[in-house]
Amino acid sequence: MTEHVTSLKKLLRDPSGLLGAALLLLIAFPYVQFVPSPSYTQPFSLLLGSALFLMQFTLLWRLPFTDRAALIGLAMLGTVLFLVTCIPYTDVQEYKYLLNYITPLFVTVTALRYIESNPRMALRLLRLAILAWIAVAALQKFWNPGFATFLLGEWGTHSLDIVQSGRGVISLAPEPTHHAFHILLLAACVALLDFGGRSRWLLLLCIADAVLLAASSSAILVLGIAGLVWLVACRPRWIILAAIMAALAWSSGVSVDWFLASGTRAHTLISEVLADPANLMNIDYSLNIRLGGMSSVLIDTVQNAFAPHGISKDAWNDARGELLNQMTWLKDLSASGPPSGIGLLLFQTGLFGIPFIWLIFRRIVTPRTGMIERVLLLATPFIFLSQYYISAPSFSLLYACALFRLGMAANTQKCQMEARQEPQPHERLC
Repeated sequence: MTEHVTSLKKLLRDPSGLLGAALLLLIAFPYVQFVPSPSYTQPFSLLLGSALFLMQFTLLWRLPFTDRAALIGLAMLGTVLFLVTCIPYTDVQEYKYLLNYITPLFVTVTALRYIESNPRMALRLLRLAILAWIAVAALQKFWNPGFATFLLGEWGTHSLDIVQSGRGVISLAPEPTHHAFHILLLAACVALLDFGGRSRWLLLLCIADAVLLAASSSAILVLGIAGLVWLVACRPRWIILAAIMAALAWSSGVSVDWFLASGTRAHTLISEVLADPANLMNIDYSLNIRLGGMSSVLIDTVQNAFAPHGISKDAWNDARGELLNQMTWLKDLSASGPPSGIGLLLFQTGLFGIPFIWLIFRRIVTPRTGMIERVLLLATPFIFLSQYYISAPSFSLLYACALFRLGMAANTQKCQMEARQEPQPHERLC
């Protein structure tokens, strides 16, 4: 208790720390509307992060060279493409595209600054935010589907319709998939900040929330792919055991009913996919839009030899028409832009954006952690491959947490190396 009080007093004495905590909370609740807005994600974290960045600009040069190059290079690449391809700069959507390139620069540095100064408080705030998300989701699931949806403005008015359609609850997001993806990203951030593994129970709650309360088929797919990647990379011998167990379960009559409630959208989709995997794209309209949209953007990028299209919305409109004509199995494609976070970067920047994407996600997925933590981290690239843009502030927070873990690991290694040396009278062992 004394430790909590001391942390609170420190926070109140340090105005920049108070603003940093506010930034973290704004990132943790990005869809809450303080003023009416027609967009999903609110701009408050970007505005505060940009203001703090201007005051803490020199912190950028403390980053490792590759990470500094990734953030600055991505921002410069997006800005140049915007200036060259978006003349006369009148389309609001093109400015939204630009946010994918500059938001990570502004928000990552300022979030990292706060986490470095107040690592324990940052971890506590994220834990409390996760508990708030899960509590609201549970109340919506078991009591009132409209609970707390007034915080989302017009996006909260459809909560009852979403639940009645067989989908999961939205918690504090505009729809179940964003709910599931955001809680998984918050869990990944906690996994990076918690070196002792004491939050593992909370990480499991996040996974259960995404699968059972949000009931997002996209989240289930992402977690499944991440788990498979972890098995191949870290436990290849377990694949044989998992295949045997799956075969035994299948022959014993174990079905999806054992894991998901019958009648839910996730249950229906998984059952139909297992019954006819070849018909995956025609099972569900939303699945076709999300998975088909993502794959079509990647296919177009490869077919065009990773040539950049630019940030102009007209470039996407032209490509969209060609893709719908070429890929007749597509039911529709988003008119607002490529339905993939990473796909949007590849479509707009082509080959030029690949090094920056690689540098950032390599940093996020490589920390040595436990199995649950590693699966969550491996899930993050697949989240942003889907219709979840990196302009979302949770992406910048995730990158900041990865950079903090890198710095802590480097300090630990340095201390261990110094401890092996013969200490001098004036030296202090770590």
